[in-house]
Amino acid sequence: MGCNNKENYLFLYLNTGSGHRTPAAILKKAIEETYGDTVYLENGFSHKQHIAHAFFETGYHSSSATFPAIYSAFYDITTSKTVMNIIRFFVSLYTKHHIINLIKKYNITKIVSFHFALTPAAARAIRRTNPRIPLVTDITDPFSAHPAWFQENRTAFIVHSEELKNHILQTQPIKESQLVLKPFIFDKKFNAGYTDADIAELKDKHRIPQNDKVILIAGGGEGLPGVINLVTQFSLSKDITQAVSLIVVCGHNASSKTILEGLSIINPRIKLNILGYVNCMDELIKLSDCVITKAGASMLMQVMACKKPVIFSMFMHGQELGNVQFAINNKVGWLFTKPADILKQALRLCYDTEYKEKIKQNFDRLNIVSNVQTTAEFLHSYKGLS
Repeated sequence: MGCNNKENYLFLYLNTGSGHRTPAAILKKAIEETYGDTVYLENGFSHKQHIAHAFFETGYHSSSATFPAIYSAFYDITTSKTVMNIIRFFVSLYTKHHIINLIKKYNITKIVSFHFALTPAAARAIRRTNPRIPLVTDITDPFSAHPAWFQENRTAFIVHSEELKNHILQTQPIKESQLVLKPFIFDKKFNAGYTDADIAELKDKHRIPQNDKVILIAGGGEGLPGVINLVTQFSLSKDITQAVSLIVVCGHNASSKTILEGLSIINPRIKLNILGYVNCMDELIKLSDCVITKAGASMLMQVMACKKPVIFSMFMHGQELGNVQFAINNKVGWLFTKPADILKQALRLCYDTEYKEKIKQNFDRLNIVSNVQTTAEFLHSYKGLS
């Protein structure tokens, strides 16, 4: 324990999409501002672990964005206990030493892992340095978790849904006392509470005509796969009879942005707004009538917190299936893979007033909100497994 009972946390993440690092950064800010503790946010792999970085980080980005079938096959293969044990052995072998060095360097008193590949190594590092250091694993997949999350059971698990908690108790040798149910971690700026006047102001800010219906297409930092075909379907449609502003966020995908900027829009009622990476996603979601995206957990929870209906154009097999099922089962989301079907549903969400009112009631019942403070309180008071 540090001076004046201040804690030194080690938050471990990998660059496998923003779903791991972003919640860690939000939680870091809440802990430091509330309790004055220090949180060190570190990549769990050292800079010398080139193969591990390539396998987990570069490989994830390449396969999920370009070759989803390869990612799906990899996901299925790694559910095998034998394969998981082999990967765990080689990953932990070097990662353990990196985490040991971090523990000593920063005089760490608590560790939180935000990626399943890092938890076993963190547990080993704790045993080698100070067994009294509490270890917590935040399962960043809210509704369906890969079995690799549970390779190390000498840890508390933060889960973000009753559905996942119940599934773990039914399928894993984990005690209920190890499972801590907390709200999904995302920025509070996505919480609902905005008015029609706020939406009007946001439309003015982003130069969207007040009377336009607004459809947002976004897919996270790398944009949405298949976005060019989707926008082409919109541009050729004869079903759009009223003014529609189509906002397309391409993220870091410069090639998609360039192609879409050169696209000729046949329907004069469509206003196409092509954006790159943005820091105002909360504003774009709030001014939209619906959101077309892939089924990433962070994007889904942000959209649901803003109480906007979501259309999934794709999802990553295994990892994101639970996200899709949750939205569909609660009648706030839909999965369509054909651009024509996506367009039809988007237009219904824009124009069918009675339909939209029913969806709003479903959102009110769900009451998805950001409340990172409850997780910060838990971590601050947590002393380890009894």
